[in-house]
Amino acid sequence: YVADCSQANYAQTELSMVSTLNMAYLDELIDETNSDRTQLWPLLRHNRVRLLLEDLGYSTVAFETGYYWSEWEDADLYLAPDRGFLEGMTAFEATLLRSTAAWALIDALPELPAFLVRDLDRSADAHRVRLLYVFEQLEQVSSEAGPKFVFAHIVSPHRPFVFDAEGNPTEDDYDWAPSDIGLDQYKMGYREQVQYLNKRLQQTLDQIIEQSDTPPIIVIQGDHGPEEGSSSDRMSILNALYLGDQVSDALEPSISPINAFRVLLTEAFDADLPLLENRSYYSTYSEPYEYNLVSNECTP
Repeated sequence: YVADCSQANYAQTELSMVSTLNMAYLDELIDETNSDRTQLWPLLRHNRVRLLLEDLGYSTVAFETGYYWSEWEDADLYLAPDRGFLEGMTAFEATLLRSTAAWALIDALPELPAFLVRDLDRSADAHRVRLLYVFEQLEQVSSEAGPKFVFAHIVSPHRPFVFDAEGNPTEDDYDWAPSDIGLDQYKMGYREQVQYLNKRLQQTLDQIIEQSDTPPIIVIQGDHGPEEGSSSDRMSILNALYLGDQVSDALEPSISPINAFRVLLTEAFDADLPLLENRSYYSTYSEPYEYNLVSNECTP
């Protein structure tokens, strides 16, 4: 089911993912009078959906993303390509570095100088490797026996633009700060990367469904829209849900991420999770909890 009029509940990755995976708006989860983002990180790593499924006997599979706060290194199976800034370190050394205040500072400040960010394995090459690795491993993990909750944060199609429409490597001197390449070039890069990712995603989905002994449940969901454009553009997302051999009357065109797992857990496990009102809150990076409500004007 593709929700043609779906909007994100929040305009930024951390806010959106915490809300989605805890099936709640942030005012129920954090102190919104404090602009500190780090209060979100534990709620993302050990979210309500993950804990519920682990209690039901599911193992957890997660991937390296390049962003410490979205990396579930304590998952039952944590997968990372053998490349980049941490290459050559022992697991203990890498874990120690990631646990320091310095690493938290690095993740919290996107305006860090480009030379420092690149030293931390956010080059175009490293980003491309991580994206391809996730798709390759998703196809393999599906064939493993046992119930699994697989979390893949695919940091794309927004910048850096590292693929053209055919999957050929492209270079982007993006320094992980706000875009400065102009709207026309941004649209071209975004569009081509979407075209390639769509093809790769379709291949991966076909493999997952074919190799799964039990029909899988799949959620494909944007955490926000493109950086450029209006607040409505920023909130508009892809929201697609596959329930295997099940059908739900609760799915409708404007369903938002906060309700996705409410529907899925209700259908799969008879959970008592009534749907919430679909609301979309736009905010800036500097003031993450100062919201503007964005209405949904989409007509299915």
